[in-house]
Amino acid sequence: MDTDCLTPTIFDRHRFLANVDGNLELAREVAQLFLDDCPRRLAALRDAMVRRDCAALEQAAHTLKGSAGYISAPDVFTAADAVETIARCGDLTAANDACARLQHATGQLVQALAGLK
Repeated sequence: MDTDCLTPTIFDRHRFLANVDGNLELAREVAQLFLDDCPRRLAALRDAMVRRDCAALEQAAHTLKGSAGYISAPDVFTAADAVETIARCGDLTAANDACARLQHATGQLVQALAGLK
């Protein structure tokens, strides 16, 4: 997959490379770390929702948000921020939809990063 053709809201390759001072090898390593960690973060998110644990949901979303910011993935960042805000407020009525958006955005990002050349 040519990540240069992706919508920058999914993954901004140029900005990500700027974050690692243009070091493509480091970018690949950081992307792989995200890909390795992402399933655990999404599982923590789902588990927190099942348990209705606002603090755990907030933490899982916050972690994904930080990673997305560094990788330059605005859709994941925005979706994670929404989940984090909902969890911090303690009212999980909107959390299902917000978590679904986050999981969708994360799935798109995983595909983009898997194609990082």
